Amino acid sequence: MDIYITVANGGVSNIRLTVYKYKDLIKEKFSNKNYGNDITEISYFLFINGDVTRYYERSGVYKLSYKSKKKCMDLHICMDETGWSDDEDRNEVIFKNALMKLLIYSSESIKEKSNAKKLDFNKDLFNQTLKSCFE
Repeated sequence: MDIYITVANGGVSNIRLTVYKYKDLIKEKFSNKNYGNDITEISYFLFINGDVTRYYERSGVYKLSYKSKKKCMDLHICMDETGWSDDEDRNEVIFKNALMKLLIYSSESIKEKSNAKKLDFNKDLFNQTLKSCFE
């Protein structure tokens, strides 16, 4: 399965390297694994802080859609302004924990959508792989 994370960062400047680190790690851990025959790609659009979060009032998973021709789930996830600091190390921990929670929560949404559309998706294996990215 291919996992893509596109990021719009609206203000936390000292987490850029952390964001890329986790994007690459997640992409690597998910490549060449099968989480079901009906979903081969998941594309996340991650909004972080500042102006970009005006689209959503708080952190969460939004705008889930399934593209049947590409066998792709598209999701928006948002990290609001809560909790960020000027400390780069602290922000890395905040980002890591928030991203893990949002991605695990997104698997619930993906599973619900999969069930509604009668799609094959192994949420347990997906979550297991996700958790391995953050150990």
